[in-house]
Formats: sequence, C-alpha cells, structure tokens
Amino acid sequence: MKLKMLVCAFVALAGVAVARPTLNIEIPRKVSFGLQAHRGLSARYPENTELAFREAGKVGLYRGMETDVQMTSDGVLVCMHDYTIDRTTNGVGVVADYTFEQLQQLWIDGGEGWNDRYAQQLRVPTFECYLDVCKETGLVPYVELKLLTEEGIRKCVEMLHRKGFRGKYVLSSFNLHYLYTAAKYTDAPLEYMKGDMKPRHVDDCKMLPNCVIRPSARRLTKEFVNYCHTHGFVVECYGIPVGNAELVAKLRAWGVEGGTCNDWQDLGLE
Repeated sequence: MKLKMLVCAFVALAGVAVARPTLNIEIPRKVSFGLQAHRGLSARYPENTELAFREAGKVGLYRGMETDVQMTSDGVLVCMHDYTIDRTTNGVGVVADYTFEQLQQLWIDGGEGWNDRYAQQLRVPTFECYLDVCKETGLVPYVELKLLTEEGIRKCVEMLHRKGFRGKYVLSSFNLHYLYTAAKYTDAPLEYMKGDMKPRHVDDCKMLPNCVIRPSARRLTKEFVNYCHTHGFVVECYGIPVGNAELVAKLRAWGVEGGTCNDWQDLGLE
C-alpha cells in the first residue's frame, strides 16, 4: 500500500469523523506506524556514523532513517547533529569552520551510543555515505536541515535527486525559513519540528507546500493531532523514548504516521 498526501482515511476522534491526510512518499508500509532510526541505530552504536546507519539497515521494523546535515567550509555535506563538533569528536569548534579534510583528521569519540571499543575507528560521515546506506538497505531518508545556507539546502536536495530518491525522502527542520527555502527546490514532504507545538504554530505553516507537522512525541495530545488533521496536515513526531510501547500505542491510535526512536525493541511493533 502506497502512502499519498491528501489521500484521506477517515478515523473517529472524539466522536467526530476527521479526514486524515497521509505522507506523500512512494514506499510500501511495513507496519501501520513508520518508525525511523534516529541518527542511525543510536541506542547501540555511535550516533550519525556509518556504523550506526548500517546497523539500522539490518532492522526490519525501520521504515526510514533520520540524520542531521550541515556543510563544511569547502561545501561538503556531512552528518552531524550539533553545530559544534565538541560533543561527538576529539576536536572543538563549529562544523562550518572546518574543511572536510580537516574533519577527517578527527575521530568520533562521544555522543549517543558511544562505547570506548569504537575509539579511533570512526570518522564523521558524508551525507553521500548516509544516502548510499539508505539506498542499499531500502530505508527512506529523513533529513534534518541543521545550520545551512540556501546553497547547502539546494545541494542537499540535488544530491537526494542524483542518488535516485526523488519522491522518496523527507526533509525536516526546527527552522521554518529553511523549509520555505527547501520548497523552492523540491515537492517532498517538509516536516516542521517544534517541541511544544501549539495550534498557532500549525497556522504558520498553511502557506508551506507539502507541510507535515512533527512535534515532540512526549508532548503530543489527541486534541492537537485532531486539530492538525482537521486542517489537512499529516502528523509525525520525534523523540519517542526507547521501549515506550504505551506511548507508541497512543500515537498510532491518534493517527500519527510515524516517528524517530534510537532503538526498535519493546515498542509494540514487533
């Protein structure tokens, strides 16, 4: 069964039939909830590394894989969550101040999923590397746009298309301006992220093409999801706590399409 934006499945919420839009990405459903590996399989392997990406690809329950994209000073797209490299490498400073060659002199040595057995084994991966793993494993790229210029956003979209993902990827950001910029170059789903999202934030997205609302999983309510569906928005989420099957059951019942989690076990999806 293919997912299509604005193909409506009617669900009963609070006793009212609400038209529920679905994601505009050409992928088959594995389960009725689209679980995404957060920075790869980051509960078990160092986040945003090729190792974490490849291990996530071995998990049959994942439909997509999320990463964070930034650009080096010489224009290379790399996978890094923080604006600085301090937390996850043996270097210090801002990602955008480094050339790619300089970044490659550093080791991954911290962050989610870190274990000392990986010392001096892992480097900062390129965005291209991440996409190659997604292609090999059949995972949908979920790409969070971090600290990027318009050139960086355009290059991100161009690489996705060059790698054959046209119509089969999702872009997300906490920065609504980034999503409006991305809309110049793609008709992919654009997911607006915000922790404590309110109806007024949803209203801010009404002019954004193919917009999907992506709040914090812990802060979602049935009433907010219903509001989004009533106004024609798909809802996904981020930050599902590891092993919280009770929350996942609620999200599914409310009509949330999917979300990120650092692990797949004990979520009630097996």
